[in-house]
Amino acid sequence: MCGIANLADRQFNTLSDGEKQKVMLARSLAQETPVMLLDEPLAFLDYPARRELLAKLKDWCKELGKTIIYSSHDLELALQHADCMLLLQEDGKHQFIQDRELLSRMDPASLFTA
Repeated sequence: MCGIANLADRQFNTLSDGEKQKVMLARSLAQETPVMLLDEPLAFLDYPARRELLAKLKDWCKELGKTIIYSSHDLELALQHADCMLLLQEDGKHQFIQDRELLSRMDPASLFTA
């Protein structure tokens, strides 16, 4: 499901950071929990791999009935793929957005204007 079968015979410490990230995601998925909480799952992945991973996460939500909550600093991709968002700012302010149509039209720069 994670596209890492080719890594099965390799030692974890020989993997690249991106490969390690994918292995850790596969381990999380293998636990078969209804909710997955992921901290920066896009870290160490190039842009095409980030888009692919977000598409997979969305598919897993639908196919496996999972709720996936993840943190990210990549607002542009999150706006394109998330069903809802909780935006946290350094000053303690936050904003919850659950309108999928609104998220798809938002400009990341507009989120930080006063």
